[in-house]
Amino acid sequence: MFLGKSMKPLMKVTDLTIRTVGDKGFHEQKMLVNGIDFHVNPGEVLGIVGESGSGKSLSCLSLLGLTGRSLKSAGQLHFSGQTYSLEDPDALRALRGKKIGAVFQNPRASLNPVRTIGAHFFEVLDRHGEGGGNRKSQATALLEAVGIGEASRRLEQYPHQLSGGMCQRAMIALALAARPRLLIADEPTTALDTTIQAQVLDLIDEIRTKDGMSVIFVSHDLGVIADIADRVAVMRCGTIVETSACTTLFSSPATPYARSLVNSISQARRNGPDGRDLYE
Repeated sequence: MFLGKSMKPLMKVTDLTIRTVGDKGFHEQKMLVNGIDFHVNPGEVLGIVGESGSGKSLSCLSLLGLTGRSLKSAGQLHFSGQTYSLEDPDALRALRGKKIGAVFQNPRASLNPVRTIGAHFFEVLDRHGEGGGNRKSQATALLEAVGIGEASRRLEQYPHQLSGGMCQRAMIALALAARPRLLIADEPTTALDTTIQAQVLDLIDEIRTKDGMSVIFVSHDLGVIADIADRVAVMRCGTIVETSACTTLFSSPATPYARSLVNSISQARRNGPDGRDLYE
Protein backbone atom coordinates (compact mmCIF):
# COMPACT_ATOMS: atom_id res chain seq x y z
CA MET A 1 0.00 0.00 0.00
CA PHE A 2 2.87 2.39 0.78
CA LEU A 3 3.60 4.37 -2.36
CA GLY A 4 7.30 4.80 -1.87
CA LYS A 5 10.09 5.27 0.61
CA SER A 6 11.50 8.63 1.60
CA MET A 7 14.48 9.54 3.75
CA LYS A 8 12.44 12.33 5.36
CA PRO A 9 9.04 11.79 7.00
CA LEU A 10 6.24 14.12 6.00
CA MET A 11 5.43 14.60 9.68
CA LYS A 12 7.33 13.75 12.84
CA VAL A 13 6.08 14.18 16.41
CA THR A 14 8.58 14.26 19.28
CA ASP A 15 7.98 14.04 23.03
CA LEU A 16 4.21 14.57 22.84
CA THR A 17 2.83 14.96 26.34
CA ILE A 18 -0.77 15.72 27.32
CA ARG A 19 -1.82 16.54 30.88
CA THR A 20 -4.98 17.73 32.53
CA VAL A 21 -4.67 21.34 33.66
CA GLY A 22 -5.81 20.65 37.24
CA ASP A 23 -7.16 23.04 39.87
CA LYS A 24 -5.10 24.20 42.82
CA GLY A 25 -6.36 22.57 45.98
CA PHE A 26 -8.94 20.43 44.17
CA HIS A 27 -7.51 18.34 41.37
CA GLU A 28 -3.93 17.42 40.61
CA GLN A 29 -2.60 17.23 37.09
CA LYS A 30 -3.01 13.85 35.45
CA MET A 31 -0.76 12.55 32.69
CA LEU A 32 -2.83 11.28 29.74
CA VAL A 33 -0.13 10.93 27.06
CA ASN A 34 3.43 10.43 28.24
CA GLY A 35 6.19 11.66 25.89
CA ILE A 36 5.46 9.67 22.72
CA ASP A 37 7.29 9.89 19.38
CA PHE A 38 5.96 8.83 15.98
CA HIS A 39 6.15 9.78 12.32
CA VAL A 40 4.33 9.27 9.04
CA ASN A 41 6.03 9.03 5.66
CA PRO A 42 4.84 10.50 2.36
CA GLY A 43 2.08 8.35 0.86
CA GLU A 44 1.95 6.08 3.91
CA VAL A 45 -0.97 4.96 6.08
CA LEU A 46 0.04 4.89 9.75
CA GLY A 47 -2.45 3.05 11.92
CA ILE A 48 -2.74 4.01 15.59
CA VAL A 49 -4.53 1.34 17.58
CA GLY A 50 -5.34 0.79 21.23
CA GLU A 51 -8.21 0.30 23.62
CA SER A 52 -10.52 3.15 24.65
CA GLY A 53 -8.69 5.66 26.86
CA SER A 54 -5.24 4.76 25.54
CA GLY A 55 -4.68 8.31 24.26
CA LYS A 56 -4.79 7.68 20.52
CA SER A 57 -7.56 10.19 19.71
CA LEU A 58 -6.19 12.78 22.14
CA SER A 59 -2.79 12.54 20.47
CA CYS A 60 -4.28 13.34 17.08
CA LEU A 61 -6.41 16.19 18.43
CA SER A 62 -3.26 17.72 19.91
CA LEU A 63 -1.67 17.85 16.44
CA LEU A 64 -4.53 20.10 15.37
CA GLY A 65 -4.57 22.22 18.54
CA LEU A 66 -8.04 20.91 19.40
CA THR A 67 -7.60 19.36 22.86
CA GLY A 68 -9.31 22.31 24.59
CA ARG A 69 -8.46 24.44 27.60
CA SER A 70 -8.81 21.64 30.15
CA LEU A 71 -5.78 19.85 28.71
CA LYS A 72 -2.19 21.03 28.19
CA SER A 73 -0.07 19.65 25.37
CA ALA A 74 3.72 19.81 25.01
CA GLY A 75 6.24 18.59 22.48
CA GLN A 76 7.11 19.39 18.89
CA LEU A 77 5.56 18.70 15.51
CA HIS A 78 7.81 18.75 12.45
CA PHE A 79 5.83 19.04 9.23
CA SER A 80 7.33 19.36 5.76
CA GLY A 81 10.50 21.04 7.01
CA GLN A 82 8.86 23.36 9.56
CA THR A 83 8.70 22.95 13.34
CA TYR A 84 5.64 23.77 15.45
CA SER A 85 5.24 23.81 19.22
CA LEU A 86 2.37 21.64 20.42
CA GLU A 87 1.89 24.17 23.23
CA ASP A 88 0.82 26.82 20.70
CA PRO A 89 -2.70 26.15 19.34
CA ASP A 90 -2.59 29.38 17.30
CA ALA A 91 0.45 28.16 15.38
CA LEU A 92 -1.17 24.78 14.83
CA ARG A 93 -4.27 26.46 13.41
CA ALA A 94 -2.23 27.24 10.30
CA LEU A 95 -1.89 23.50 9.67
CA ARG A 96 -5.59 22.69 9.88
CA GLY A 97 -7.34 22.18 6.60
CA LYS A 98 -4.58 23.36 4.28
CA LYS A 99 -1.89 20.92 5.35
CA ILE A 100 -3.72 18.49 7.64
CA GLY A 101 -7.33 17.45 7.09
CA ALA A 102 -9.39 15.52 9.63
CA VAL A 103 -12.35 13.17 9.63
CA PHE A 104 -13.92 12.16 12.95
CA GLN A 105 -16.08 9.31 14.21
CA ASN A 106 -19.56 10.84 14.17
CA PRO A 107 -20.13 12.84 10.97
CA ARG A 108 -23.48 14.20 12.12
CA ALA A 109 -21.85 15.73 15.19
CA SER A 110 -19.28 17.44 12.96
CA LEU A 111 -21.85 18.99 10.62
CA ASN A 112 -23.99 21.98 11.61
CA PRO A 113 -27.59 20.69 11.47
CA VAL A 114 -29.05 24.10 10.48
CA ARG A 115 -26.67 24.68 7.55
CA THR A 116 -26.85 23.04 4.14
CA ILE A 117 -24.11 20.73 2.94
CA GLY A 118 -23.19 23.39 0.38
CA ALA A 119 -22.76 26.06 3.06
CA HIS A 120 -20.19 23.85 4.80
CA PHE A 121 -18.19 23.51 1.59
CA PHE A 122 -18.37 27.20 0.69
CA GLU A 123 -17.00 28.17 4.11
CA VAL A 124 -14.06 25.76 3.84
CA LEU A 125 -13.25 26.77 0.27
CA ASP A 126 -13.30 30.48 1.12
CA ARG A 127 -11.29 30.06 4.32
CA HIS A 128 -8.45 28.26 2.60
CA GLY A 129 -8.36 30.30 -0.58
CA GLU A 130 -9.80 27.57 -2.76
CA GLY A 131 -13.02 29.41 -3.60
CA GLY A 132 -11.70 31.63 -6.37
CA GLY A 133 -13.68 29.87 -9.08
CA ASN A 134 -17.27 28.69 -9.06
CA ARG A 135 -17.70 27.43 -5.51
CA LYS A 136 -20.73 25.33 -6.34
CA SER A 137 -18.90 23.59 -9.17
CA GLN A 138 -15.93 22.91 -6.89
CA ALA A 139 -18.16 21.55 -4.11
CA THR A 140 -20.09 19.41 -6.58
CA ALA A 141 -16.85 17.96 -7.95
CA LEU A 142 -15.66 17.15 -4.42
CA LEU A 143 -18.87 15.28 -3.59
CA GLU A 144 -18.72 13.42 -6.88
CA ALA A 145 -15.10 12.45 -6.16
CA VAL A 146 -16.21 10.62 -3.00
CA GLY A 147 -18.99 8.80 -4.80
CA ILE A 148 -22.06 10.85 -3.87
CA GLY A 149 -24.61 10.84 -6.68
CA GLU A 150 -26.79 13.82 -7.58
CA ALA A 151 -24.11 15.96 -5.95
CA SER A 152 -25.51 19.35 -6.95
CA ARG A 153 -28.84 18.46 -5.32
CA ARG A 154 -27.10 17.22 -2.16
CA LEU A 155 -25.51 20.65 -1.70
CA GLU A 156 -29.00 22.08 -1.09
CA GLN A 157 -29.82 19.47 1.55
CA TYR A 158 -29.23 19.44 5.31
CA PRO A 159 -27.23 16.79 7.20
CA HIS A 160 -30.36 15.02 8.49
CA GLN A 161 -31.44 14.42 4.89
CA LEU A 162 -28.33 12.34 4.16
CA SER A 163 -27.63 8.80 5.33
CA GLY A 164 -24.83 8.12 7.78
CA GLY A 165 -22.61 6.82 4.99
CA MET A 166 -23.29 9.89 2.84
CA CYS A 167 -22.53 12.20 5.77
CA GLN A 168 -19.20 10.46 6.30
CA ARG A 169 -18.38 10.73 2.60
CA ALA A 170 -19.29 14.43 2.73
CA MET A 171 -16.95 14.86 5.72
CA ILE A 172 -14.13 13.19 3.80
CA ALA A 173 -14.78 15.52 0.87
CA LEU A 174 -14.73 18.52 3.24
CA ALA A 175 -11.44 17.33 4.73
CA LEU A 176 -9.98 17.13 1.22
CA ALA A 177 -11.36 20.48 0.02
CA ALA A 178 -8.17 22.39 0.87
CA ARG A 179 -5.99 19.65 -0.65
CA PRO A 180 -4.11 18.62 2.53
CA ARG A 181 -0.99 16.50 2.40
CA LEU A 182 -2.04 14.51 5.49
CA LEU A 183 -5.46 13.16 6.48
CA ILE A 184 -6.20 12.24 10.10
CA ALA A 185 -9.05 9.73 10.17
CA ASP A 186 -10.15 9.19 13.78
CA GLU A 187 -12.45 6.15 14.04
CA PRO A 188 -14.21 7.20 10.80
CA THR A 189 -16.02 3.89 10.30
CA THR A 190 -17.11 2.98 13.83
CA ALA A 191 -20.72 4.18 13.48
CA LEU A 192 -21.21 2.66 10.02
CA ASP A 193 -22.54 -0.74 9.03
CA THR A 194 -20.15 -3.28 7.56
CA THR A 195 -20.93 -2.56 3.91
CA ILE A 196 -20.58 1.22 4.24
CA GLN A 197 -17.46 0.75 6.39
CA ALA A 198 -15.79 -1.19 3.59
CA GLN A 199 -16.78 1.49 1.07
CA VAL A 200 -15.28 4.27 3.23
CA LEU A 201 -12.03 2.32 3.69
CA ASP A 202 -11.80 1.75 -0.06
CA LEU A 203 -12.48 5.44 -0.68
CA ILE A 204 -9.72 6.62 1.67
CA ASP A 205 -7.26 4.17 0.13
CA GLU A 206 -8.26 5.21 -3.40
CA ILE A 207 -7.74 8.91 -2.67
CA ARG A 208 -4.46 8.23 -0.89
CA THR A 209 -3.18 6.19 -3.83
CA LYS A 210 -4.31 8.72 -6.43
CA ASP A 211 -3.01 11.87 -4.71
CA GLY A 212 -0.04 10.49 -2.75
CA MET A 213 -1.62 11.74 0.48
CA SER A 214 -0.44 10.40 3.83
CA VAL A 215 -3.01 9.10 6.33
CA ILE A 216 -3.07 8.61 10.09
CA PHE A 217 -5.87 6.12 10.72
CA VAL A 218 -7.00 5.78 14.34
CA SER A 219 -9.02 2.74 15.41
CA HIS A 220 -9.60 0.33 18.27
CA ASP A 221 -10.39 -2.32 15.64
CA LEU A 222 -7.31 -4.22 14.50
CA GLY A 223 -9.33 -5.83 11.73
CA VAL A 224 -9.88 -2.42 10.14
CA ILE A 225 -6.22 -1.53 10.66
CA ALA A 226 -5.20 -4.77 8.90
CA ASP A 227 -7.20 -3.69 5.85
CA ILE A 228 -5.66 -0.25 5.41
CA ALA A 229 -2.41 0.40 7.30
CA ASP A 230 1.24 0.10 6.22
CA ARG A 231 2.68 0.56 9.71
CA VAL A 232 0.98 0.40 13.11
CA ALA A 233 1.67 2.17 16.40
CA VAL A 234 0.11 0.38 19.38
CA MET A 235 -0.87 2.63 22.30
CA ARG A 236 -1.55 1.69 25.89
CA CYS A 237 -2.11 4.01 28.86
CA GLY A 238 -0.73 7.06 27.07
CA THR A 239 2.42 5.43 25.68
CA ILE A 240 3.37 3.73 22.41
CA VAL A 241 4.37 0.19 23.33
CA GLU A 242 5.17 -1.02 19.83
CA THR A 243 5.53 0.28 16.26
CA SER A 244 5.99 -2.12 13.38
CA ALA A 245 4.96 -2.94 9.84
CA CYS A 246 1.35 -4.07 9.73
CA THR A 247 2.22 -7.56 8.50
CA THR A 248 4.85 -7.91 11.24
CA LEU A 249 2.38 -6.89 13.95
CA PHE A 250 -0.03 -9.63 12.92
CA SER A 251 2.58 -12.34 12.33
CA SER A 252 4.89 -11.71 15.30
CA PRO A 253 3.84 -8.94 17.73
CA ALA A 254 6.81 -7.97 19.91
CA THR A 255 5.05 -7.01 23.15
CA PRO A 256 2.58 -8.92 25.36
CA TYR A 257 -0.03 -6.17 25.03
CA ALA A 258 0.11 -6.12 21.23
CA ARG A 259 -0.02 -9.91 21.27
CA SER A 260 -3.17 -9.83 23.38
CA LEU A 261 -4.81 -7.37 20.99
CA VAL A 262 -3.95 -9.49 17.97
CA ASN A 263 -5.16 -12.66 19.68
CA SER A 264 -8.48 -11.00 20.52
CA ILE A 265 -9.46 -10.75 16.85
CA SER A 266 -11.83 -13.47 15.78
CA GLN A 267 -10.64 -15.83 13.06
CA ALA A 268 -13.12 -14.29 10.64
CA ARG A 269 -11.63 -10.81 11.12
CA ARG A 270 -8.08 -12.18 10.90
CA ASN A 271 -8.62 -13.50 7.39
CA GLY A 272 -7.58 -11.13 4.64
CA PRO A 273 -9.89 -10.29 1.72
CA ASP A 274 -8.35 -13.06 -0.37
CA GLY A 275 -9.01 -15.64 2.34
CA ARG A 276 -5.35 -15.77 3.40
CA ASP A 277 -4.79 -15.89 7.16
CA LEU A 278 -2.85 -12.77 8.15
CA TYR A 279 -0.92 -14.86 10.67
CA GLU A 280 0.65 -17.07 8.04
